[in-house]
Parts: sequence; C-alpha cells; structure tokens
Amino acid sequence: MSIESGEAESTKAPSMKFWRRSDIGARSGRRAGLLTVRWVTDGRICHNGEIIGHDSTERSDMAVTVRWLLAQRDLGLGLRAGAAAIDVPITFVMTTELSDPTPWLTGGEMLLTTGIGIPPGDEGCRDYVRRLIGRGVSALGFGVGVSRASAPSALVAAADEVGLALVDVPLPTPFVAVARTVIDEIARRANRSQVAAGRAQQRMTRAAVAGGPSAMLRELAVGCGGAALLLDRSGRVVQSHPADVDPGASREVGEQARAHLAASAVGPVTSGGRGTIVTQPIRVGDRGHGHLGVVLPHEPLATDHVLIGHANSLLALDFERPLRLRLAQWRMNAAALRLVLSAGAELDEAAQLVAEAADPSGVRALVIRGGDPDVVVAGVRAALYDAGRPVFVADAERAGGVVALLGGDDGPGLADALFAGFAPRERGRLQLGL
Repeated sequence: MSIESGEAESTKAPSMKFWRRSDIGARSGRRAGLLTVRWVTDGRICHNGEIIGHDSTERSDMAVTVRWLLAQRDLGLGLRAGAAAIDVPITFVMTTELSDPTPWLTGGEMLLTTGIGIPPGDEGCRDYVRRLIGRGVSALGFGVGVSRASAPSALVAAADEVGLALVDVPLPTPFVAVARTVIDEIARRANRSQVAAGRAQQRMTRAAVAGGPSAMLRELAVGCGGAALLLDRSGRVVQSHPADVDPGASREVGEQARAHLAASAVGPVTSGGRGTIVTQPIRVGDRGHGHLGVVLPHEPLATDHVLIGHANSLLALDFERPLRLRLAQWRMNAAALRLVLSAGAELDEAAQLVAEAADPSGVRALVIRGGDPDVVVAGVRAALYDAGRPVFVADAERAGGVVALLGGDDGPGLADALFAGFAPRERGRLQLGL
C-alpha cells in the first residue's frame, strides 16, 4: 500500500497528519575494656515531596551527633576542640587505649580514651589525630582526671587543625553512661522512625485505593522526602510527584530503569549531581508492568526502602486488578475523554481528566479512522495496557473516529506499535492521525 499523508479531512477534528497503518516502519563500666554501639541510619526529610537539602543534625532520625551529646547536661561533657565538626553523625561509641586503634575501626566511631595510649609530643599527637581522621572517626572523648588532668595541649591543637571534635568527659561520668545515653536515644528514634513509616504506609494504601497511582506516588514522595516516578516498561515517565520533576533527573531515572530490566527485590541505587536514584521493576511473577523510580536528596535509608517496596506492591496490585475492574476504569476513562472532546468541556476539568495520560510534554491525540470501531477500541485498549500506558480510548464521533491519548513525546513509532496485534486485513483498513 502506498504512503498517503495529508491534512485531516474532517473539519470537526483538529488539524493533523494522517498515514496508512501499513506504511509505518517498523536505574559501643568505666574506662576499661571495649564497648561498641552501632545503629542503622534510618531517618528522613519531608517537605511536600520536594527534593531539599538537610540539616546535618537531622540527616537521620537516628543520627546522634556531638552537638546532640553535648546538649545532654547530665553527662557534663565539654567541647575542647573541633567545633566545626560537632554535626558529624556518630555511628559507634568505643573505649580504647591503643596507640593506633585504626585497624579495628570502620569509620563513624566516637572513641573514648583516658589518654594512656596517645603518643607523646606534638608530632605524636598530630599523627594520632590524623590517623583517626583518615579512618573516618567522628569524635574523640578524653576522660580527664585518670591518667591526665586534662587533654594534652598538643592533642587539642591537632584536633583543631584537622577538624576532629575533641570532648572532655569529666571524672564522675562513666564511659558507659555516654554509651547508654546514645543507645537509649537510638532506641527512641528508631521507634519514632518505625511508627512514622507505619503511618506513611497506611497513608499510601489509602491513597492508592482512593486516588490510584498518582495519589500514592504523592504519599511516597512526601514519606521519602524526594520525588517519585512511575515509568512504563520502556523506561518512559508516565506519572510523577511533584509533577515538575527536573527533566535531567527524569531522564537519569529512565536510563537506570532501562539498564536494569531483570527482576530485583531492591533495584539499583546510584548517586549523582541530581541526588540518589532508586529504581525497582514492578513485577508479578514473570509479568513486568514497568518501573518505580525515586530521587532522594540523601542516601536511601532503611525506611525509605520499606516505603519504596510498599509502593511497588501497591502498584503491582493496581496493575493486576481483575479484568472487570479494568474494564470499568477504561469505560470511565472513555467517558472522560468524550467529555474533553465535547464543546462544553471546561479547560480546567479537561486538564484534570486527562492528566493521567500526560507526560512532561502533555498529551497527544491519536485518531484512528476506518475499520470496526468496537474492534479498534478493544485492540488499542489492550495494546496500551500491555505497554503499561494509561488507557484513554473512545469512539468519538466528533473526531470522526476512535481517539486514544498518548504522551506528548510519543510519535508515529508508538502509534504504529499499538496495532501490531491486529489482523493484517484490519490493519489495512486503518488510517492514523496525530
């Protein structure tokens, strides 16, 4: 069949180009022994779903910093040096009298010592502090009144020089009290975080039931303090919250999703200039329904993963709705589409009705003429559903044929692919217009 293109013939339909279907090419007690206290970072930042920075004292709901510890007046701690480093999160509390404890450190520790093992002299103190910093130690607590009346001046100078928080621990304060304070605070924050996550899951579930994927994505974005995106199986963003996600971030999420097509319980996590990206395939058994992407202003926390996993399950359930529910939804979408196409439809109403079908560039109307309208509607609905796209298809007399809504960035390639499952004879009778 020869290629035929031209302006739409019907004056009732918007101007568009038509072509023959058949012609289109085919992302830790007293100062002795050793005690370690460790936590799992598990906090979040929420601000209406927008990607924002964070106050380092609240980077995690479970992050205990030197600043917070100094504020616990019953311990009587005092800052001697390293004021610039008091907001560094502490991940361990350890006692040590070794001259070089670094082989047994992993980073993030607050060391408590009476100074017995600290090398003498200016250079010895400097090397000691530099080794600690090099290993990622967060702070050094010096127990005064045991081996020394106070921290050596060389140690104080070295800590200030390299930016290590040096804290005086008074004689009446057992090291174990410092550790217990941290443990109790971690437990309190952990409980708060778990409660918050549970409430967020409830909100997400209610949103999914009442408002569908778009409402659920909003609750996920607010719960994680980032942006949430739903992508189809090709990695194209179908929905997002907030709606105006940075185009570069959306592109990176799509690229990561396309690079990770195999099923995964967690999905890949990457960090870049636009934040940390987490993507997960949405699958039920061997059936893939697209991808869930989240862009965070911080490394993903344990509760972030819980919420993302919950959202994934809700989306999978939505995609696997019984056929009768899908058909009912499609009929509602068709009625909404016909309303949009009618002369009496208000623009505000129209924007709300078709928002689910839009991508960042808006929507495009695909008009199909020829063939049996019932067959065309059923076939295009099935093809859009199989492609993980929103299904807005209606036999619209005003447009002179069947109308299907595509994303604003979609072109003839997708339009043509929607008809791959049609019988050759039926395909030959169709004309498509965008």
